[in-house]
Amino acid sequence: MTTPPDESSLNRIQLRALAFSGVCHAAATVSAIANGRLSDPPDFLIGAIFTQELADIGDVFRPLENFRPAMGTAADLLSSKLRSPEQARYVAQLLKLATLLRRDRAMVEKLRNLLDASATNSPEDRVRISADIYRDTISKLGQRIQVTGSPDVLQHTTSAERIRCSLLAGIRFAWMWQQLGGKQWHLLLQRGPMLKVLGELSVA
Repeated sequence: MTTPPDESSLNRIQLRALAFSGVCHAAATVSAIANGRLSDPPDFLIGAIFTQELADIGDVFRPLENFRPAMGTAADLLSSKLRSPEQARYVAQLLKLATLLRRDRAMVEKLRNLLDASATNSPEDRVRISADIYRDTISKLGQRIQVTGSPDVLQHTTSAERIRCSLLAGIRFAWMWQQLGGKQWHLLLQRGPMLKVLGELSVA
């Protein structure tokens, strides 16, 4: 029997799987909000945006209980159970945008400064602030994510803010995934090991 992982001492491979789960869940959240199935992004997505100063990157994922839905979303995508080309497209675009961001040092610095200046704002303001930061930084990278959904939902300012906030969270997790050694080819050639890690973490 496999011993459940200790969430106080997550290793690099586990952290990488969790970061990818965050990207997948951000994509699923964007789709759910755009199609009227969800009103607000979950707190753990919003909170992850403002974690650039953490000494231990593992703190982003604690408690693991909060990440179980995200791990399920990632497992569905990796095992081809996720029948949503839209969500898969969002994941691919978020990973691409994170790569573009890493190449733009000036934009990274601007993003970091905006996040630092906003870290003390109340939780109630963070969705709006995150949306503004996304518009002022990620939207300028030259590759926009075309979000599809219900026209009645997408025309509302609050929905647009929640979607941009979720996209910024996805960028944050994509950045962490790459920081932890995540590569595009892992998603093709290491699906089995990634699914095994996600399965172990989901019962921790």
